[in-house]
Amino acid sequence: MDLEYSIDYLEAETKYIQGEKEVYAYREMGTESDVPLLMLPHLSATMDNWDSRFLNPIAKLRRVIVFDNQGIGSSTGKVQKSIEDMAKGVSDFVQALNIKRFDLLGLSMGGFVAQEYLAISPEKVRKLILAGTGPRGGVGLSKVARVTYQDMIRSVIHRTDPKRFLFFNHDNEGKKYADDFLHSLNQRKKNVDLPIKLSSFRAQLKAIKKWGNEAPSDLSQIQQHTLIINGDNDRMVPTQNSFDLSKKIPHKNLEIYSNAGHGSIFQFPNEASELINNFLF
Repeated sequence: MDLEYSIDYLEAETKYIQGEKEVYAYREMGTESDVPLLMLPHLSATMDNWDSRFLNPIAKLRRVIVFDNQGIGSSTGKVQKSIEDMAKGVSDFVQALNIKRFDLLGLSMGGFVAQEYLAISPEKVRKLILAGTGPRGGVGLSKVARVTYQDMIRSVIHRTDPKRFLFFNHDNEGKKYADDFLHSLNQRKKNVDLPIKLSSFRAQLKAIKKWGNEAPSDLSQIQQHTLIINGDNDRMVPTQNSFDLSKKIPHKNLEIYSNAGHGSIFQFPNEASELINNFLF
């Protein structure tokens, strides 16, 4: 008999599971399925940074799992010093939860981690989704920290969340999409995750810079059917990286949203979730 979870992310309870050394906080939602979807978040994100408008339509068709990696949110431990070690954290969590095979979505930094996870356990991943991300050593990845700090300063001046500028275009239309997104994030009233620590945020930035300066990996070895998603104006992880991923990964679909930035899946949550559902079908 299939297990049933909430299909509203705002109602999904926070659970905990013991890994090899650390305890991971996670949430699962949707309908029990043979192949769940595991989602890896962006820089500085805890579980509360996933938009229910995007997750809920996906959860109507499958089990969706999100979690805090080591040192993030409500999980124990310290943030790993490299993207490769973050992928080992994913592996530890997957083993603890006893997930045999799954689909994998990586957003921004989560996309970096997803690529490194495939180097560890490619047999566990059925299909891959890479959103707002790029390859190791990709264009502008070593400058993510600079862009992030610039937009953090801008957000202080405008008294808003940094994601207003990091994720969306710097125009009135982008402001509207950002307002809708930030309003959606603020709807959770219970089981709220712990915010990321400043030390953890800085550790992630260092890991990204290191990964961005490393030699490119051989993406032709990714045999999973891959969906690549981005906006046409991603300033944080330049959109060129999505085209580069598409050129190097053998079996792929590429979707570039017009007049969209780094947070394209949150700018167009209905369209993106439908695209992903069709891809995973």
